[in-house]
Parts: sequence; C-alpha cells; structure tokens
Amino acid sequence: MTKGRTIVLTTHFMDEADLLGHTIGIMAKGRMKCAGSSLFLKNRLGVGYTLSVATTGAAQNGAIINAMREYVPHLEILSDGAGELSLRLPMNAVPVFPQLLAHLEDHGRDMQIRGHGISVTTLEEVFLKIGHDDDEDQVIAEDDNNTDEREMATVAMDHAPRKLVFTDEVAHATPTALGQYKTLFAKRFHYAKRDTRTIVMQVVLPVVCITFAMLLTLIEFTNQPPVAFDDHGAYDGPMNIPYANCPTNWGASMPNTPVMVNATRAEQLSTYLIDTQKSHGVDHRLSAHVCADATMRPVNPATGTPLAPASTSVVVFSNNSRYPHAGPLALLDFQGTWTRFHSSNSVRVSFSSHPLPLSDYEKAFMDAIVTVFVAIFVLIPFTFIPSTFVSFIVKERETHALQLQQASGLRYVVYWCSNFSFDIISFVITALLSIMIFAIFGRDEYV
Repeated sequence: MTKGRTIVLTTHFMDEADLLGHTIGIMAKGRMKCAGSSLFLKNRLGVGYTLSVATTGAAQNGAIINAMREYVPHLEILSDGAGELSLRLPMNAVPVFPQLLAHLEDHGRDMQIRGHGISVTTLEEVFLKIGHDDDEDQVIAEDDNNTDEREMATVAMDHAPRKLVFTDEVAHATPTALGQYKTLFAKRFHYAKRDTRTIVMQVVLPVVCITFAMLLTLIEFTNQPPVAFDDHGAYDGPMNIPYANCPTNWGASMPNTPVMVNATRAEQLSTYLIDTQKSHGVDHRLSAHVCADATMRPVNPATGTPLAPASTSVVVFSNNSRYPHAGPLALLDFQGTWTRFHSSNSVRVSFSSHPLPLSDYEKAFMDAIVTVFVAIFVLIPFTFIPSTFVSFIVKERETHALQLQQASGLRYVVYWCSNFSFDIISFVITALLSIMIFAIFGRDEYV
C-alpha cells in the first residue's frame, strides 16, 4: 500500500512517530540531528534497556540491585520506590541478559519479587537525549566567550563535536541541482498522474473535442434526392381542393375533397382563398386551380403581344408556406384531374420532385458554418490547458509547500526549470495527439 508513496508527518509525540514512521528524523535547533528507522535510532542513540522489577513490601531493593550488579556492573538506578524498582541497563550488556533473567526466575521468590520485565529504549528517550546533548553544546558555546585561548582548547578536547547519526541512504545523499531537478520532475509527474482533473482537461477533453470537430467535417450538404408522389394523398388526411370555372363533373374526377367556387377569374379565386384561409375545416388545403381564365391570356414570346381573346389560361395556386412540396403537388392535382376527366377515374398519376441543386452561395454558407463550429471545438479545450499548469504552482504557494522546499535548500531556478520543462512536455503530448487526429481525418491545413 505504501509502495511508491511518501507521507511526511511532523509530531512531538514520539510514540506516534514510532508507530507510524518508517524513516524517522529528529531535529534540534533547526538542524537535522539523526534519521533512520526506529530500530536504527534506538540501537545507535539509545541509552540502553529498562529493567522493571515489581516487589513485595518485605523486599530489600538494595539486595536486588547488588544481585543485578553481578551481571551488569554499570547499571543505573532510575527509580527505587516501594513495590517497584527500575534499572537502566547499557546496550553492551545484552549478552548477559539471558543469565540475568534466569537468575530472576530462579531466585525471584527468595528476593520477594512479584514480577519483572525488560523493555528497549523508547524514541521519547532518544529525543530527550538528543535535545539534552544539544543544550550541552549550547552551554559550552556560551561559556567559551568567557575563557581564554588555552581554556577553549581544553573545552574542545573535553567536548568533542558530536557526530550526526544517519542511515546510509541519508548520509551519502548529496543535494545537487540535477538531483533536485529529477526529484521535482518526478514529484510533478506523480501529482499529475493522480490528478483526474488534470488528465481530463489536458488530454481527454482536447482529444474528444477535436475528434468531434473532425466528425463535423464529414457532414456533406449535398443536393436533396428526388421525392416521388401520387395524387391519392401525398399528406396524411383528406385534402381540400377548391376549383372554379371548370367543366361539369370536374369535381368527380378529383381523388380528394373538391370544393367548387363560383368564380370565373383567378383573382376571384385568390380572394376566396384568402377569406377562407382559417375556415376550411381540418382538411389540408395546399392547392387550388381555375380551369379557364380569359383575362390572363398567354403572351406571344416572339412579339410580346397577347394571343387571341379566345385563348384562356389555367391558373394553379399552391400553399408552400406550410407544405414543402405544395408547388409540384398543385400541378399534380390539376394534371391528374384533367387526365381522369378525359379518360377514366381509375387512373393514378404520380410524379417525382427534383429539388434544385445548392448554389455556390449556399455551399459557401454551409461550409462557413461548419468551419465556425470546428474552430470552436478545437479552441475551447486548449483554453483549459494553461489552467492545469497554473493550478499546481498556485496550490504549492497556498499550502506553503514551496516555502518549505526553499527553506530546505531548494534552488529557485531549479524549481521553475523543472515545472517549465514538465509543462512543455505535457503540452507537446497533447499537441502530438491533436496532430495525429488531424492527420487521420486528412486535414492537412491543421498539420
């Protein structure tokens, strides 16, 4: 669970450090005095073992102490009270512990001993010892101000500088600019790897948006295909078809609902259609026609003069405001009715409507719309990428992590160079992924 992860805890409660810490460092007067595992510090800096003896009221503590001195001559009495005796045994007395404990087991009842136990030095004692030694060094340094040169030499001989205690990996570590750079780069990498927001904003979002933008370019605005109709109900529901000035029984040839209008001119039928546009019921009304209108005579294309008065025109109306194919259907209604009127009512007439092709202006307009959407989906994700770079720097300042690193000896230039190089590499990765997507879709103008 702890592989590849580091958690730094600071505490004055040594039992907590002993329980939670794999590597423990102790500082005094702002300097690191020792660092290593709990067992390493206890072995190197420990003051020994503590032997606790529980006695009865009739026990002679002096006799017990003398018996212990036979095995450990340099033991130290920590406490000598009624019912309890604590002795400190030096570290070099470990080989005689089996004989000492065997003596307590064999003669404990004779010496009125109820129980005994032995424990190793605690980290609390190591901490206090380091603090006490540092205080002694401070006192010696203060006293040096009042001694002459000869006395100072004596003090230096009597009080040799105490060696700092570190494990091999700490003792041989040399803080170089390259080492700091590698450490900061690895720290930034692991931070970004665990930050889901950074991964989404910096990699996933640009890739998804650019892919979607490229899919938009695949949409082709081609000419609409032809649509086939017949005159027996192109739209759902009955059709209401007004007609005027047509032969007798003309309405019987209509497949839809005929409405005969008393009019002889197209102008009159147009007025009727406008007046009844909201009162023709629920039936659809998409066309109307006048079979003969003498006032609307065709013109001779050569001379531009109207033809003979005997000539008449057929006028067809279509409602293309709500029905997209009303124009062709209006002609179909008239042509189909005319065909059935002159032949048989069983005739069905169909037609195909071919929409006009897109003009150059329409094509350019459609391409411009697609280009705008592509630009939006390409630019939006790249606007979020700088925020992922800035957020890490801001967070380090907010949590005072940068201040702590600088106080520990971090070079200011190394800090910014490592972050800058990581940001450049991260952006290059995103740019390469984007270029690959552009290349896959054949958009050479972006590559």
